[in-house]
Amino acid sequence: MNTDSLVLPDEVASRWESQTNVVNVVNSAGKRIGQFLPDPDPDVVQKYADLFSTDEIERRRQTKDTAITTKELMAYLQGL
Repeated sequence: MNTDSLVLPDEVASRWESQTNVVNVVNSAGKRIGQFLPDPDPDVVQKYADLFSTDEIERRRQTKDTAITTKELMAYLQGL
């Protein structure tokens, strides 16, 4: 994959550094030309990586607990 870089002036970059959501990039006419996707928070990435570790997947595979569908869960919650 070939990735080009766009160097932003510091005053623009500092505003974008605090973004946590995707930002649409438009030209002066308002035409959308792309998106800015901020780097994910490393703590959040680690939290979700831990949920899907090989050990956790194997532990869940071995468990005797039963799983229910989303539909079954919603019916249960509505019955509370």
